[in-house]
Amino acid sequence: SKERFKRILLFKFRINKFPKPFRGMVSFQKPLHKIDITEFPMEVPKWKFPQQSKEKLVGIVPEPLEDYICLVPSAAWELKRWDVAYWKELILQLHDRKFLVIGGPADDFCEEIAAVAPERAISLAGKTSLMDSCYVVHETALTISADTGFIHAADLFGKKGIFLAGPTAFGYPTGKQIAILEKEMPCRPCTKDGRGKCSQKINKECLMALTPQLVAKKVRELIE
Repeated sequence: SKERFKRILLFKFRINKFPKPFRGMVSFQKPLHKIDITEFPMEVPKWKFPQQSKEKLVGIVPEPLEDYICLVPSAAWELKRWDVAYWKELILQLHDRKFLVIGGPADDFCEEIAAVAPERAISLAGKTSLMDSCYVVHETALTISADTGFIHAADLFGKKGIFLAGPTAFGYPTGKQIAILEKEMPCRPCTKDGRGKCSQKINKECLMALTPQLVAKKVRELIE
């Protein structure tokens, strides 16, 4: 297909024929242009979550979820993960904020991140289901994530977020309420989904350039 050919050009020959930034939601709408459907009003539906998810979070988190910022340090592939030390420093930078760190049972680093300020940071890694975690994203003040499903959930929910754009090609959110932080580099994007290795002398330079100080500044702009 034409799209597959574009992928070969991008990842084999470093020739990018895709729109930049590439937003998946917009790409799904493109075929409708042929029949003159070009406007897509973004109405945010009212999402309902199971009572079980609400009760579970009440039992774990001592204060209302809207008082917290949701952090998503994990990702399916290591190449698109922001550094653990950066997550810890971000919590220290935002000393007047509370945090919920979501992740899977194997994401031990979530506990390490929350441990930097145990009085105001809670790791939910391994304690919540996918539905529970989506509820956290829906209810918290802000979600910070690299290219993961949760930043796209925040986008779909119409909730504020910060997208840490790294090496992947197709993960850009659509909503204006999601702030995008990125460093322009000739090697970006270098991967479809985060597989592979970084080619730069500074490993994951595109993500390492997004410092905790930069992210903390953006947080204050969005929720203060």
